[in-house]
Amino acid sequence: NSSTVEIKADIKSSAPKGFSVVTSTTFTVYGNGTIDVNSTFTPDETEWPLPKLGYIIHLPEGFENVEYFGAGPFENYVDRKRAAAIDRYKTTVDDMFVPYVRTQDCGNRSDVRWVAVTDRTGNGIMIKAGNVMDFSALHYTPVDLDKAGHPFELTKRKETILSIDVAHNGLGGASCGPPPMDRYLLKTEKTEFSYSIRPCNPLLGDK
Repeated sequence: NSSTVEIKADIKSSAPKGFSVVTSTTFTVYGNGTIDVNSTFTPDETEWPLPKLGYIIHLPEGFENVEYFGAGPFENYVDRKRAAAIDRYKTTVDDMFVPYVRTQDCGNRSDVRWVAVTDRTGNGIMIKAGNVMDFSALHYTPVDLDKAGHPFELTKRKETILSIDVAHNGLGGASCGPPPMDRYLLKTEKTEFSYSIRPCNPLLGDK
């Protein structure tokens, strides 16, 4: 098919102490602007779980509006979502940030079928999961959040940092309680993740 291009990429991501994850991805690009992404993550086997597994997408300045179909309306995680209802929600990138006393990963939404991030005219991108996924949209990268001790130490980025993940590790009782239950651990196992990236504007709808 002359209107379809397939790109395959194998990437090995390594931490300073030697842990690595091999990601094998096939990008199928269609003439209408849709990109199907099919990835296989193969992490080194370890005794400790991964925090999360997925992609980070840097979007241009102005992509401030967020709409999604998944668990909400507040932040939720694999073991902190019983009070969250599956529905269609609208929010903003600023409102997704949670100012914890100690800055950390925040704003996640679980069991998400699709998310659209758009500018003031309604134009942007939609990410549609093959099954379900987790996502957050913030003005900070995970490294920004980890390096800052408190919210006032953060420098807000103009761009939007969209994280889409196949899975997250459970939160457990955090620093003052027990670790996550075994069924909520993100173990270092071979994992597949499929989603599509689509152009988004008011005329296209959300089908």
